[in-house]
Amino acid sequence: MRKKSIVFTVAMAAMLLFSGVAQAQYRGGSESAVGVNVGASLVNLLFRAVSYADESGWKSTQIPTLQATYDYRVAERISIGGAAAFSNIKVDYDNPNLQNIKDDQLQNFNLGLTRINIAARALFYYTTGKSFELYSGLRPGINIWSISADSTDPDFTELDPLEDVKMFARAASPGLQIIGLGTNIYPTDNIGINLELTLGQPYFAAIGMKYRF
Repeated sequence: MRKKSIVFTVAMAAMLLFSGVAQAQYRGGSESAVGVNVGASLVNLLFRAVSYADESGWKSTQIPTLQATYDYRVAERISIGGAAAFSNIKVDYDNPNLQNIKDDQLQNFNLGLTRINIAARALFYYTTGKSFELYSGLRPGINIWSISADSTDPDFTELDPLEDVKMFARAASPGLQIIGLGTNIYPTDNIGINLELTLGQPYFAAIGMKYRF
């Protein structure tokens, strides 16, 4: 964990230094853009797949990854910015047919998982047109998980099989995302449509709106 934190810190510092150098060299018109989008994550898809496949009483509901972004153009083909994302998963398990309860089994439980991701964004633009932008980039960030769990099973407080998961969720962890390909399509001077395909956290595909000024 310490090694990952050091790598993350170095990456963030390099991005800030690069931003300052690029901004000092850029003499074109500055441009900022804010955006909101909805993303699909592998964690949400995994819980949804288990919910569909398991007929023993497992049900889950997910809020897709919701994200707000800010990008500032520091050079003709480079922007630096930040992003904040939120996602939530709720799991309900109820299996009254369990007769012989083992030490690691519960008849029912409710589990809530919330992830907040805060990150920096560095984008490189392949195109510089006013109506169409194509880009790739990096998004180093921090994941903050929170977990809530309860059960009517009398063994829940004694056994608490989710304790290890709770301990993991109490600490922030670094998360890197590679933005493989993204695009901004502007049908007007200020309002546009945003699409992204990525590798990493907190989503692998997203669609949303952009406003530039």
